[in-house]
Parts: sequence; C-alpha cells; structure tokens
Amino acid sequence: MSREQIEAAVSREPFVPFRIHLIGRRRLDVPFKHVIVFRKSSLMLFKGVKKEGSRVATGYEELPYDQIERIEPKGGNQQRRRKAS
Repeated sequence: MSREQIEAAVSREPFVPFRIHLIGRRRLDVPFKHVIVFRKSSLMLFKGVKKEGSRVATGYEELPYDQIERIEPKGGNQQRRRKAS
C-alpha cells in the first residue's frame, strides 16, 4: 500500500479511526491521527494511546509500507449486535 493512501486516511476531516491490515493477518488499530509518524519507507505507529492529544504511549511499531495489505474504517461495516432480552 502506498504512503499517499495512508496519508489520505489520516488527513481525512473529520478523522475516522481505522485498522491497518498487514500481510500475514496481523491488524493494528489507529484510534487517533497523532499516533502515526510518516517516514521515508515506513510509518511509526504509537500503541496504547488512550485519548486524543495524549503523548503517553506504551510502545510503538515500525511498519514498512510494503507490508501493509490494506486499511479499513475501524469496525468495518459491522453493526453491533444486541443481546436478546
């Protein structure tokens, strides 16, 4: 996946949280736009950020663009299911 495609998802207004699908079936959530830092051949994704604007993270991962298979809005098109009463 290209850097430009991911930048478009991050710069969308209003921002919509999304999920990154990596080759090999791993998935990583992007809850806020400030948790991604773009680099030349990869992006850094800070993990464990609890709220918008927070600078506290529990770690990060560096993701090469060629390992990103696709992105989709978080939750996809699934609707929440309710328990029968």
